[in-house]
Amino acid sequence: MIHARKDYNRIQDMLVLNRKFNPKCPVDGFEQLNNLIPIIDNIPNDTNPIGIDEPVFLLRATDETMAETIEFWACKNEEKGGDPKAIKAAREHAELTRVWQEKNGCHLADQPKDV
Repeated sequence: MIHARKDYNRIQDMLVLNRKFNPKCPVDGFEQLNNLIPIIDNIPNDTNPIGIDEPVFLLRATDETMAETIEFWACKNEEKGGDPKAIKAAREHAELTRVWQEKNGCHLADQPKDV
């Protein structure tokens, strides 16, 4: 998974990493990773893992524009006939973001100097 910010590169898809370190291990077996990265519970085995070279863009709730960005994504997907479940989940996440921001505060995103 390739992030837009280098400091987010520590966030990777556990399913892909598991297959990389032990290709014969089933996708729910994380024995090889115990000493490398924390184990994440409840990862669905039927999802498509994010590719090692696939660009991704991570938003944080500390970013003032996160909720409206998610809403924009939901609207564009709805216009193009996207999956209603994914659109609903995105809108719920946007609301969760707003609640978090009201409680914790937020600001415009910044880029660390050394990244």
